[in-house]
Amino acid sequence: MLLLLGALHTIAFQAAAVTRATPRGTLPFHLRGGATEGSVVSYATEAAALFANMGGAAAFLAGGMVPLSTFAGPKPAPSDSPAVAKIKRVHAIVASSSLLSLLTSVMYATISNNKLRETVVGPTASVKALLVGEYALQWVGCNAHFIMGLYGFATAVGINVWLNFGASMGKASACGASAALLLMLSIVNDAVSQRSQPDLSIGGSVFSLLIRYFVLLVQSMVAGRRALVFLSMCLGISAVYLAARAVTE
Repeated sequence: MLLLLGALHTIAFQAAAVTRATPRGTLPFHLRGGATEGSVVSYATEAAALFANMGGAAAFLAGGMVPLSTFAGPKPAPSDSPAVAKIKRVHAIVASSSLLSLLTSVMYATISNNKLRETVVGPTASVKALLVGEYALQWVGCNAHFIMGLYGFATAVGINVWLNFGASMGKASACGASAALLLMLSIVNDAVSQRSQPDLSIGGSVFSLLIRYFVLLVQSMVAGRRALVFLSMCLGISAVYLAARAVTE
């Protein structure tokens, strides 16, 4: 539980840092006649640091998910009742999906961090303007996959305790995991809904964040004609369907 709350504190701190970031300095843009337009600078360094923080937290959680989704996870047994067998299948799906989601978050963070340091990034009014503008897909995707992986981690831990220690401990674990999930949901909702400037928000809640990620992904696929993104989305939808069918069998 402490591990989950610590990881959540990391994402809440990063979201707050985006909204409170202050400029390193100003480079005024002079218009004709000596007038000065809004002061803007390049926030590539600050944005890269935020991506690095996200990548580190996601990698930390992914390391904890490896045993839960592989050798340390509950294994099916011939003596399992239908209910236990179904719960074990749910655990396997949740654990493996959470691990893959966290790895995707690490990939978004790593590639974006490198790109911000290797390329010339234009000036913006704030670091958040950069993250919700040119790097909107990368930033929203990194956060969305981190949140899904984090929630999956908490769910997998609760299911694992239930299966290993029975219903008496399982009920306590389920209540604890549910309490943590609801608290995390509230904290993340508050973080993603904050606005440093008008129209600079990555979503009003976790669900709007996930919807925006899907929209940005589709827009990127259509605008860039990215066949790999299209195939990935098709396979992801197929995986959801097959997983649901496997659980209900």
